[in-house]
Amino acid sequence: MNDEVEPRLMQTGKEVSGTFGEGGQIWGEVNDNTIRFDFFGPRGIDGCGEWAFERSKISGKWESSFTGDGDWNLTRLE
Repeated sequence: MNDEVEPRLMQTGKEVSGTFGEGGQIWGEVNDNTIRFDFFGPRGIDGCGEWAFERSKISGKWESSFTGDGDWNLTRLE
């Protein structure tokens, strides 16, 4: 994911869902301090990933069979 992708997430219980970029969808589950997620992005690219929470830092990785893998780090907005 590039630096301009801004996910917007909602949590209900352990379930997480939201959007990112232009038409991307993301969904997953929270366990302890980790979110494991799947995504479907623009241009039909899909994949999965994981974010870990450490204080105000959220760091993670994503992977897709179409475009490879990479870091996807977030900043929590209150």
